[in-house]
Amino acid sequence: QDMDTVDWVVSSAMAAVTLGSELARQLGAQYAFVEKDAEGNPTVFNGEIPEGERVLVMNELMTTGGGSTYTTKLAVQKSNPHPVQFDEFAVVLVHRSGDWELTDGTPVRSPFHFDVQTYEPDHCPYCAAGSPVVKGKPNWNELWLQQQDVN
Repeated sequence: QDMDTVDWVVSSAMAAVTLGSELARQLGAQYAFVEKDAEGNPTVFNGEIPEGERVLVMNELMTTGGGSTYTTKLAVQKSNPHPVQFDEFAVVLVHRSGDWELTDGTPVRSPFHFDVQTYEPDHCPYCAAGSPVVKGKPNWNELWLQQQDVN
């Protein structure tokens, strides 16, 4: 099998589904996605990659090397009864991480990179100013309304 051949593109749900399915179409590959569990993490893969077929893991956004891109890869491996042959790198559309590898050492490639400042809690100026620590997605409506009040 040619090393440039990708048989499967697998992404996390839901934001990466359209992008992942189109990438698979462009590559002439099968497409599958990893579903989110009750905590919202992509850990549920209800399929099986046939033995010997090569998988490209992709995502729309990467913030950390241990985040959803990595857990997507883990879910695919854990669901299969045999080892999965993954591509030598993972692909993300927007990279906003200081990590250029997944937790397992897989290199990450991305057409768009943004340097996003991160802080340890003891050195965070926002924490020092009394700002609460919240995840963006679950609190988007509240954060959006607060921003509208400021403007």
